[in-house]
Amino acid sequence: MDAALLTGEAFWNDPRPFATGAVPDVPELEGHVLFETSGSSGNPKWVALSKRALLVSAAAVN
Repeated sequence: MDAALLTGEAFWNDPRPFATGAVPDVPELEGHVLFETSGSSGNPKWVALSKRALLVSAAAVN
């Protein structure tokens, strides 16, 4: 994915449920994107990044 796409409203307002059922309904995670790690040092884990953290990261690589 092109990092520039992360700054557009379409990414953040996409209504498609990518991980329905796999992600618990946790209000603190609203506005976050969840990524599953590869588990190279053990079992895979989920990482939550806030919209701000993701936008800052995307801006840093563009």
